[in-house]
Amino acid sequence: SIDEIEPHLDAWERRVHPADIDDVEAELQAHIDGESQYYDTEHRMRTADGNWKWIRDIGKVLERNDAGEAIRAVGIHLDITEQKEQEEKLRRADRRFETVLNTMSAVVFLKNTDGEYLLMNRAGRELFDFDDENIVGQTDDDLFPPDVAEAARSDDQRVLEDGEAIEIEETVPTNAGDTARLTRKSPVYDDDGEITAICGVSTDITEQKRREQELQRLKERFELAVEGANLGVWEWDLESDEVAWTE
Repeated sequence: SIDEIEPHLDAWERRVHPADIDDVEAELQAHIDGESQYYDTEHRMRTADGNWKWIRDIGKVLERNDAGEAIRAVGIHLDITEQKEQEEKLRRADRRFETVLNTMSAVVFLKNTDGEYLLMNRAGRELFDFDDENIVGQTDDDLFPPDVAEAARSDDQRVLEDGEAIEIEETVPTNAGDTARLTRKSPVYDDDGEITAICGVSTDITEQKRREQELQRLKERFELAVEGANLGVWEWDLESDEVAWTE
């Protein structure tokens, strides 16, 4: 209750978490010195039973003396413990999601509707030798040659216009040279049914394409050999052991 709290700043300071107090007091002093319009911090405070709650503390100096020194301020405390707990749950989920993405050999990426990358997993960053921190906010124009970027934009536009997933076989320059890739791009919808992002999964099919090309060459050589050969067709009567040949 209010009666249990001493009407002095020290009573408040003693309840702020030791790990938060320095930053909180710095923000408070900056506002008192006129460096910010409001004092606005999020910090932990000890409750009557010794536990901790997250508090959003918002205040403002309302009166100063002739020397410009703050002499009166008002503010409010908002309990944001539940909000902080939800944020921590989301962070844990994000970390698990990131761990899963980074164990995948396929390249996984997410772009917003403006074509800006929101994330790319480790396989993608290593394949293209991208900086971990600088990938967010970049576009295909920033990262790839003009012809590759133009093709990627065209594919993205198909996804945004049709609202359906597409698969593309493409050749992409990487730090290991040009590689053939099969890329599936899918729309990501929000709760209102609006497309908010494009998710891409890209796998290396270079070896598969090499085998297909080799099989095609073998087929062509076989067909050429057949065309130039003198062939006969035989028919075998198993009862009499007679064999008949025709050209």
